[in-house]
Amino acid sequence: MKKTSVFIFLWAFCSLFYLQAAGETSIIKEILTQHVNEKVGRMQVLIPLSDPQAAAVRTVELDFLLDVQKIEQSYCPAKRKRMQKLILRKEEKLKKILDMEGFLRYDAIEKGRITPREIRANH
Repeated sequence: MKKTSVFIFLWAFCSLFYLQAAGETSIIKEILTQHVNEKVGRMQVLIPLSDPQAAAVRTVELDFLLDVQKIEQSYCPAKRKRMQKLILRKEEKLKKILDMEGFLRYDAIEKGRITPREIRANH
């Protein structure tokens, strides 16, 4: 009887911990989704993106941010190397979605090499 009650207590404790972690994950995903929607919306004003392109860029950005979060929470010693691979993978996916001019503008704005004001003047 004592073993059963200890088992039930441990199971309840683990379930509670799991549910709390799942709740935090969904909140973080909502915040990241909102951030990505705002970012792509701003980019859509500056760079002529069609709706399917914008949706694909949103997916790439959200997947990237979720993967970054996983890396940051892991205890892997090679975080920097994994981050570099993620960045390269994201850039490759964006190159497939956007034309070369759109990708260069997107990349330059994202990395702070040019300001949105400069793009509007040239648009």
